Amino acid sequence: MSGYIVKLKNGSLTRLQKSIPLKILLTNTKVGRNTKALVAGVGERAIRHPKPMTSVFEAIDAVTVEAIGILQSISEWETNRCDQEGKLEELVEINQGLLQSIGVSHPSIDAICKTTLKYQLRSKLTGAGGGGCVLTIIPDRILLRKKTLLLSFFPHFVVLMNLKMYVDCRYGHYHSLINSLRDNFQNLE
Repeated sequence: MSGYIVKLKNGSLTRLQKSIPLKILLTNTKVGRNTKALVAGVGERAIRHPKPMTSVFEAIDAVTVEAIGILQSISEWETNRCDQEGKLEELVEINQGLLQSIGVSHPSIDAICKTTLKYQLRSKLTGAGGGGCVLTIIPDRILLRKKTLLLSFFPHFVVLMNLKMYVDCRYGHYHSLINSLRDNFQNLE
């Protein structure tokens, strides 16, 4: 499975030319959202608390810049993958906390993050938040464990979160999570 990593800044999308191979799980919360209302809420919070909100926005930007640096450091990734994955996971966790602090998370997003954290996986909301999808990094250290660990996590996750489907980018449409896991992880020992 392959795809592209893009950066969105000031309304402009830029495709990162070089990026590390990154395995992710994309979970749809099945919660609709009102982006206009979320943006307005963040704006109101920024007016009420300008200094703290400015600091949070600067921190979000710093996390993003550092994460992009890791995503583009292919040679460092190849020689020190475990450390690089660890740094990226920490940045995902920090970013989610910052996004919660500005009011764009949702209880369904928080529940997914809490559940994946029980299995040492880091997750964060995507897009504007308030529902929508959650991105979870699947590090190589997880893939190197026994297949039974993976297969015990994902069905529990699916049942707990009441999920039935996930996006499989290889085919561009929805697949059953369990069937895809069987196909993707059948060769793990």
